[in-house]
Order: sequence, then C-alpha cells, then structure tokens
Amino acid sequence: MAAPSAGRREHATPGPLLAPDVLAEMDADFGDPAIVVRFVRDFRSILPSRVERLERRLDDGDPGGAEDAALSLATSSAMVGAVRLERISRSVQHALEEDGLDAARRLLDPLQLCATETLGEMLRLWPDSASS
Repeated sequence: MAAPSAGRREHATPGPLLAPDVLAEMDADFGDPAIVVRFVRDFRSILPSRVERLERRLDDGDPGGAEDAALSLATSSAMVGAVRLERISRSVQHALEEDGLDAARRLLDPLQLCATETLGEMLRLWPDSASS
C-alpha cells in the first residue's frame, strides 16, 4: 500500500484559519486601517469565484487549469493571511502534480469548508469589511 501523499496529510491538521499578523504588518506599513479593511473586503468578494473556478476546472478534467486556479487561490490566500486556505490550496496543487484529478477532487470538500470558515472569521475580525 502506498503512503498517503503530503497533499492529503496537510489538511488533516487544521491549524489556524488566519494569521492576523500578515494584515497587521500591512496596517503598520501603510498606517491606514482602511486599506486593510478594503483588502479584506476585496478578498472576501473574490473568494467564492476563485473556489468556483477551481471546481469548474476539476469538473472539466482540466489539470492545467485546475493547477492554475489552485495557485491563484493559494497566492491570494497567502497575501491576506488565510493560512489554512493557502495550505489546502497548495495541497490541491500537490495532488494534481503527484496523484491526479481524482485526488485533487477529494480535497474540494475540505477546501470549500475552509473557505466558508475563513469568510466567517474575516467578517468577525473585520466587520467593516462587510460594507461596500
């Protein structure tokens, strides 16, 4: 029996949803909390479409497109400090590279759950990000 891939193991230990220090550093750099709120709001608004894009590429059987979508999701998650979502997105990338589409598809449920939890936690921490 083959050992589980690193991609499948990575999401097994959830860890924190967010690393608030990422946005705290941004706030310190710019000195304007409104910039952080806007950044969080923008991330919250694009997250559902990023997840949907990944789902579509996996459903279409497009490994290259799925890998691109997972990379985009991982990168934007890292920029906003959504560390758990970044980790699961990178696990999807790894699964695509090492194990194929079916393995990546199995990570969609944890990724979707994490995206939902991340949105909720961001709204809790930055309630002003809900307004447009």
